[in-house]
Amino acid sequence: MIFFTNKVTKILELIILLLISISSYGFVVTDLYNISIPVTQNQGPSQNKEELLSLGLNKLLVKLSGNSNIDDNEIIQEALKDPKQFLQEYQIIKNSEGRLDLRQVYNKMSIDSLISKAKITTWGVSRPLLLLWVLVEQDFGGRNLIIESEINDDISGLVKNQINDISNKRSVPIAWPIYDLDEQQSLKFKNLWNFDKTNILTLSEKYRPDVIVLGKIYPDGDSWVIKWLINDQTYIFDSKKESLELDITNSFNEMINLIAQEYASIPKKQDALASNIFYLKVTNVENMNKLIKLRDYLKNIKTITSSNLKELNDNTVTFEISLDNDKELFIKELKLERKLIKVNNDIDNNKILYYRWIS
Repeated sequence: MIFFTNKVTKILELIILLLISISSYGFVVTDLYNISIPVTQNQGPSQNKEELLSLGLNKLLVKLSGNSNIDDNEIIQEALKDPKQFLQEYQIIKNSEGRLDLRQVYNKMSIDSLISKAKITTWGVSRPLLLLWVLVEQDFGGRNLIIESEINDDISGLVKNQINDISNKRSVPIAWPIYDLDEQQSLKFKNLWNFDKTNILTLSEKYRPDVIVLGKIYPDGDSWVIKWLINDQTYIFDSKKESLELDITNSFNEMINLIAQEYASIPKKQDALASNIFYLKVTNVENMNKLIKLRDYLKNIKTITSSNLKELNDNTVTFEISLDNDKELFIKELKLERKLIKVNNDIDNNKILYYRWIS
């Protein structure tokens, strides 16, 4: 009986891990130009729609830019005064929980033009997967690792719920550790608490994350201390006992802002694009069906402003591509998608990029 229970446990762990792996394989945001804002019950549908539309536009631009402080920009401040000029449609609907939402669908061309005019960063449909290793110390002592399968009513549950909510609103994929037998045996809470990455990098490999975030939250007198480690840099936030929920939101939003700086780009002016023309050579394009899929895929890459087929040779095709930003950002976007895999090539040419199509 014990053998059967262990076997079932291992199977469940495997299923959870497979689901995490599938979701992490190139996260693509849907409904990028849509947003829904709750209508408060006491005010009802007659609530000031202008206020809700402005709030919706602000949240949309945060999602697109990766910057929660987007309303500091003067051009954005002006745009928020008249959100209807960017709208395609809006309506009040009932959400899945039976509550009222104001659903807003924005015009892509108008929003893209606003982003370009304001010279703010823009984050494409492909987003990096964040793997979170977070320890929470309770008031009564003891430290808990926040994991995928557990639902807690204590501080750990509050932290997890807040971070899940932020990631959903900002369209940033996250994963919590499943804490399987391998992790239980290898992970030392003392190392994690001290932000020592011993074993963490190895244990993280199976999740295939793009970014690893370490965190710890603990009481200190009448306050909570929130600490995040990202890219070997520690960020510390203090929180009053009654404001932990809000400060978790603010501190994690700041973490996403920092991560977005690596992946978001600022559109360049047309006269700066000439130096950003490259040739993309792609192998494993064996038939017309694959060629069409590759061409359509390139059209949806955010950093590409244009792509033209230049050469067909057996199973290799060459595209001339124009980028609206640095080559490094383009390479990062391809890495997130995992449909084009970089190929090492003996020819040293900074204007030619060599990849293999695997989709």
